[in-house]
Amino acid sequence: MEFAKLEPIEDLRGFIKEHFDVDLPVRGGWGYDAATPVEIVDDTKLPKKQLQHIFATIRANIEMHLMQEKGKGYSGINVKEIGRTQEEDCEAVEYEITALPEKLYEKFINEYKAGYGKEDFDMEEHFRRRKEHTVSRKVKIYFK
Repeated sequence: MEFAKLEPIEDLRGFIKEHFDVDLPVRGGWGYDAATPVEIVDDTKLPKKQLQHIFATIRANIEMHLMQEKGKGYSGINVKEIGRTQEEDCEAVEYEITALPEKLYEKFINEYKAGYGKEDFDMEEHFRRRKEHTVSRKVKIYFK
């Protein structure tokens, strides 16, 4: 599954602050390659891996939800680090991103809420079907 790359912007930190109300100490590119890495610019109290994970989650939400037509996006977006390497002068972090089409996500959430705790609710079947409809993708984000 392919998603459009985000266009470069002048003020990455300001964009994230405006749209997500999070002040991430970053600048530069969206991290699609070593030529346009995400640069961590301030010493922060957050551990570097946590800051990188927050950025990856924000980028995934923009690509998979905000940039999609209404009703065609994804929800329940989860980001999990699966590896990291040094490439050129950047740290390349690989993530697995999973999500459900937003209409199915809503259906599964409502089904779970309605059935949870009831004797006839088959939770294993519910999660098996949910997993069956989950989209998974792997991305690499370059940080400097």
